[in-house]
Amino acid sequence: MIVTIATPYHTGQVRLTFHRYVYSGNHAILIDELRGTPLFIASVNPPRMVLPRNQVAMKGWGENVGLPDALVAAGVLEPSPVSVIPSGHVEIQVYRMTPFALAEAYATAQGTEMGGTGNVRT
Repeated sequence: MIVTIATPYHTGQVRLTFHRYVYSGNHAILIDELRGTPLFIASVNPPRMVLPRNQVAMKGWGENVGLPDALVAAGVLEPSPVSVIPSGHVEIQVYRMTPFALAEAYATAQGTEMGGTGNVRT
């Protein structure tokens, strides 16, 4: 899925790929430049938590500052987080994915899983 984002660390078109975390089955979103260079792991896998099928936990700190808002503007996430999960010194924001992004996730995420370290396995 190709979208345009604007964050402090990257502005322009990017490719989103959808995966699933191994143990929870939660959605995982990776963002690459169009030529394939990895930019962001946009999602996180909250410990010991299985999210509803239409939700994704987003990393909005560090190099991902502004990324959840950029994905809202790009039509990937619904406008407001549905919950916030405390995690150490940060808060994980959980968003509903838009119907368009969910359809893309289910069409393309089959056969790929991410382990706890962020490695993608096919």
